[in-house]
Amino acid sequence: AGAIIYSAGFITEDLLGEETGLFKYLENKKFYDTYYDPRTYVNGINVPVIMQAGLNDAAFSPLNRKRTYSLFAHTAEKAIIPDLYHDNESNFGNKTVFSFMNDRLRGTDERVRLESAVKDGYMYLTVDKKIDRAEMLYTDGVGDPHKFVWQSENIHPEKNMVISLPKSYKYVMATVYYGDGLYTSSDIYEN
Repeated sequence: AGAIIYSAGFITEDLLGEETGLFKYLENKKFYDTYYDPRTYVNGINVPVIMQAGLNDAAFSPLNRKRTYSLFAHTAEKAIIPDLYHDNESNFGNKTVFSFMNDRLRGTDERVRLESAVKDGYMYLTVDKKIDRAEMLYTDGVGDPHKFVWQSENIHPEKNMVISLPKSYKYVMATVYYGDGLYTSSDIYEN
């Protein structure tokens, strides 16, 4: 099993690549994209992976994370919440990654499995265990993806949830919370 902590591929196209200036020369960008960027090798990772991130990370946009986890050979589990930032303290002490690893490597069964879909103006969520709370997160997707304003709407926690989507959104996702601060997330869907 593997865990990706606040990272993503497509770095040369993201804020991190722009701000560092490492890729201002085309030959540097091409070299990095070819040999080092995660997008070139994540499709060869053949173990279960969790991608933990915050929606407002200043370095990696949620859209490039989506592009990255869409390339995995296995469907990556997502653990995405609004207020998780690009720092070691909030990410390395997070219990969600440890629960994922315990499930995979020790054979425990504490993680909630979340299935999701968006169709005809509704988001459909199904969980396999009791959850404490759930929220839908959506944005109009205007401007810099690092600075999207994500709106939150509480969802009544049930095993099967059908949520009416906002009339005007560009991106939408859901996160369910359970246990002692654990969470799992849906895909980020584009309208």
